[in-house]
Amino acid sequence: MTLVLSPSEIVSKLEQIGELGLLGKAPEWDRQLLGELVSVQNGAPFPSDRFNREGQGMPLIRIRDVGAQETSTYFDGEFDPSYVVHAGDLLVGMDGDFRCAKWGSGDALLNQRVCRLVVTSNELDERFLFYILQGYLDAIWKETSATTVKHLSSKSIQEIPIPLPPLDEQHNIVELLEDHLSRLEAALTDVKQAKIKAAQFRNVYIDYLLKNSEGIKTNLASILKFASGFAYKSSIWQDAGIPVVKIMNVKHREVNLDGCSFVSPEVAENSKSFAVRKGDLLFNMTGATLGAFGFYNLEQEARMNQRVGKFIPLNLSELNINYLAYFLESASTQRMIQQLAKGAAQPNISPTDILSLEINLPDIAMQHAIVEELDAGLSKVIQVDQLCNRTEVESKALRRSLLKAAFTGQLTKEEVNV
Repeated sequence: MTLVLSPSEIVSKLEQIGELGLLGKAPEWDRQLLGELVSVQNGAPFPSDRFNREGQGMPLIRIRDVGAQETSTYFDGEFDPSYVVHAGDLLVGMDGDFRCAKWGSGDALLNQRVCRLVVTSNELDERFLFYILQGYLDAIWKETSATTVKHLSSKSIQEIPIPLPPLDEQHNIVELLEDHLSRLEAALTDVKQAKIKAAQFRNVYIDYLLKNSEGIKTNLASILKFASGFAYKSSIWQDAGIPVVKIMNVKHREVNLDGCSFVSPEVAENSKSFAVRKGDLLFNMTGATLGAFGFYNLEQEARMNQRVGKFIPLNLSELNINYLAYFLESASTQRMIQQLAKGAAQPNISPTDILSLEINLPDIAMQHAIVEELDAGLSKVIQVDQLCNRTEVESKALRRSLLKAAFTGQLTKEEVNV
């Protein structure tokens, strides 16, 4: 379902939310429609048959690139120079989560569903506009149903009402806001570095124990089978029934059913050889998450979609399934998986290649001991990672509260604690 937000719907949502103080410090601050203060330029529908990822032609800003500061897509063809975007230009993604960001790279082309805003009024500070749009668009997106594809039009953007304090007050608000945000970003940088170091330690620790334990070198084909999923037709998907695990559902060490599709009990019965049961270890065979794996820990039986597979040990008395999971997670194994992957646009790996992976296999008692040691040694790493994740979530809420305070005249110089 696609939801096109009209100007009146946007105004209504902002008034209902009240999150950023739509009227500002009313009646001290006036408000004006955005279209009276800026020009809105829509991107062009550049033909996709001239897209490439080899760096040939002009960089092309697609909607997914707003906020990314770079693009991996290039357009190799003729273009109107009026669609060239420069570093520092203010962009808005008009579908999805309505990101607002300044373009940070060199010249690039503006693709459809992305627009550029250019301040045309000497009463509006561009930095003030940047921050207020970040807050407004985030608030509008959060209050819209997650089951829809949300869409903005240039007219919708032009009719967004914004508080407009005097220019010198805009400057003061921005300076104070940027001071707070800079400290928040510095704290977040430390958090991200902690996550990176924790991940690096985890990789080194796992690789060291698995490689330096006494065992036999063999390939996976000698100790297990690998079953890949079924190519269900999208026409048979249902909103309820038997869940089908897709590659999007296989995360790091876990499988969840968020956003999965369903098939009828009849279809599930006819494809029961692709069943997924509690305790199964699943593996992604393609795409950006190639090599991701996770345990299915739900009571409800499911089915596997194509490009998802599962490991079936030949003898559980000789293989600890958690030892296998640590093997799959190790940095050296992940490198081998990427090296074996085929396909430039969307890498994928075959069951044959998966089974060819070489593993150091100690006896079952040693496998149990290694798993216990890794579980205990990595528990602190998991705690650090969880703390970092919570901090990142809380920082987003703090950023929203800073924006709200800034545009209601309530922001002070008090410290920001993350």
